[in-house]
Amino acid sequence: MEELNKNRYKCAHEIVEEILQAIKNQRDISTCKKLLDFLQDDVPDNEFLDRIVSEELFLQYYGKLRKRDKESDARRLVDELNVRKMKKLRLRKLRITISSIAASVVMIVCCMWQFVTVNTEKIPEGRLPEQEFSCDKPTLILSNGLKLELQGEANQLPDGLDGIRNIDQNRVTYEGRDSVQELIYNTLIVPAGYTYNVELIDGSEVILNAGSRLRYPVAGNGEIREVELNGEAYFKVTKSSLPFIVKMSDSFVKVYGTEFNANNDGEGDIEVVLVKGRVGFKPECGDEVMLKPNQKCDYNSENREASVSDVDIREYVAWINDEFDYEQVPLDYFLKKVSAWYGVHFSYDKSKIEMIKFYVSTKRDIALSDLLLLIEKSTNLEFVRESEFKYTIK
Repeated sequence: MEELNKNRYKCAHEIVEEILQAIKNQRDISTCKKLLDFLQDDVPDNEFLDRIVSEELFLQYYGKLRKRDKESDARRLVDELNVRKMKKLRLRKLRITISSIAASVVMIVCCMWQFVTVNTEKIPEGRLPEQEFSCDKPTLILSNGLKLELQGEANQLPDGLDGIRNIDQNRVTYEGRDSVQELIYNTLIVPAGYTYNVELIDGSEVILNAGSRLRYPVAGNGEIREVELNGEAYFKVTKSSLPFIVKMSDSFVKVYGTEFNANNDGEGDIEVVLVKGRVGFKPECGDEVMLKPNQKCDYNSENREASVSDVDIREYVAWINDEFDYEQVPLDYFLKKVSAWYGVHFSYDKSKIEMIKFYVSTKRDIALSDLLLLIEKSTNLEFVRESEFKYTIK
């Protein structure tokens, strides 16, 4: 009996490892043979299932799970398992119903994530999760993990939670709490078609562009003021004796009381445009590069080189006024802005597109179809719609 329990313990670990590897590598659930064999057993073993979903077991795999999105993973696992289940139903009559199997898988994934949520203090600070957050409207993730949609639910927020002073449809404002010593963070996510403002606890203001997210402290006495940006944002930083740092991937911008625009695109390239004041850009491997007003720093993630040039800042901050306003901009660059704002993806030959210069001046409420037609007429290109959110350029 002792040997049997030992084998069952080992099997439970193997099943969990299978699930984790499938999630990590985004493989079809059919690759999880041990899991499927267990779930399709003629005699369901409830004791064994309890072992699989135990917190003790998933503690050992915690580090592998904290980067995943629980809802999408659970949904994908359940959908794929149901498909697999239906296929085998023709060959074998199962005593475990599809709904019970789906519930088991959801229980497994949610158990993993319940553990991750409860133990957030164990997650290393200093970087954003790598997974993409999916939301349809501006969303605030509070320090307790609660996701708050900022287009209606905000008025239900308890007073004072996470130091929030006020929330409306376009802005969230915080106030400092001297009584809280531990650093506490919120994350603001802005999807396609929106911009959103946040006033930090030090009075600094940030306007977050579409397709972006910002992680920032809402309480705690740190030695620096540090936020983490994925996407694009405009900063108005309040002067202070504490340095203000904007982390983007493995690089950062050090701020000395200023206004600037920062953009960290999906390919890892970084762009910093200084409007006024002083900033320094520091790549992971390299010296700090100082910027003057009306200058732009471009960082290439492939060759790890930073270059500085004089620019017309109007082009780079027009989005704050909901405008596209570019003169002789590379079309490849402009399409990245279009992709972020409309939430679409373009497939094209980069070597061909990046050589084309494009002029545009229009409000961002223009219909995507009208904007693409404008590009077609100006460039002799053709946008072929492959699906609702995907286009191929020919």
